Amino acid sequence: MMYRKSNTGPAVKALWFAATAAIAIFIVNACDNSIDPFNPPEQIYSVYAAFDLNSGSQFVRVGDMTQPVTEDATRELNAEVELEHIESGQVYTLSDSIVRFNGVYTHNFYTDAEIIEENNYLIRVTDSGGNVEEAAAQMPSRAGIHFDPVGQVCSIPVTVEIGPLNGGRITPLFAVEYDGEIYQTQVTTLQESFFDENNREFIRFSFRPQEVISEALPLPLRCFELDTDIIYIEYLHIGPVDEGQVNLDNLPVTGKRFIGYHEEIESVRIDTACASYDLCF
Repeated sequence: MMYRKSNTGPAVKALWFAATAAIAIFIVNACDNSIDPFNPPEQIYSVYAAFDLNSGSQFVRVGDMTQPVTEDATRELNAEVELEHIESGQVYTLSDSIVRFNGVYTHNFYTDAEIIEENNYLIRVTDSGGNVEEAAAQMPSRAGIHFDPVGQVCSIPVTVEIGPLNGGRITPLFAVEYDGEIYQTQVTTLQESFFDENNREFIRFSFRPQEVISEALPLPLRCFELDTDIIYIEYLHIGPVDEGQVNLDNLPVTGKRFIGYHEEIESVRIDTACASYDLCF
């Protein structure tokens, strides 16, 4: 069994850009804090955060849910935001960065505090009136990936193991290069299973490279017609959340959303130089 490090070529950068679109959607959707004047919210402040283990800076978007979403009402925010690292008790005061977006102001508090995998964090919003809102999350482990076998023909299944998951969830995405373009697929035939190793949870699934090619491309193609002998696997690993909430799009639309995640792009080499049509297809 081999461990493959990420490829950092242009194709991978393009795939990474597509993958991070989900995170951008998560943050943009957080702008919707409209209120009903006849049913004022019990929660005073909305809190949205997606902490990336691969980033040196983390952001928390905070909004006043008691105010209308107008330019004047959103210009100021009478609140302080703190981040507490539960394991150590260390508390960080976040700085506010104000961004004008769609005619209103958004308050994005940020910190350069080190975020540690598998640790717990608490976001605390307080104001001068004594109101407090809190949101907690456990960060995911740094899940690595293993492929077996490597460098085989396209008809031979490749077994993939990703973990440890630490109660989190994985969303895999496959991609291949053809004619200078990146083609992606989630592979609908994946049969996932979970297993424990040293009391750590892992996920295992197998795929045939020819199936990835067939699902990713809109036309029949043989392995040796790809631009490279690489299949990319991008996986988004989100920290522990409620059962059934597998990815960002499934998280509930409430006044609080705080998760930890990391996403990686790895590559597995396949044999695209084989002479047999049956094996290469």
